[in-house]
Amino acid sequence: MSEKLYHMGIRGKISRTTLADANEKRDWLIYRDFAQILIHHARALYADDDFGLEFQETVYALDATIIDLCL
Repeated sequence: MSEKLYHMGIRGKISRTTLADANEKRDWLIYRDFAQILIHHARALYADDDFGLEFQETVYALDATIIDLCL
């Protein structure tokens, strides 16, 4: 993935263990807070849409698809 890392500003070679260590030390609350922001935006965007289904409780569908981004 060196060509993708280059676009992120990383010019040297990085081992997998370095990335794994960074992910282990990264606070999971960052992802929780970001998910809350996305949920807030999605609710505003789709508040008036009728999906043809009635639910008694709020339902979330999370997609873990990897999307390649380029800075």
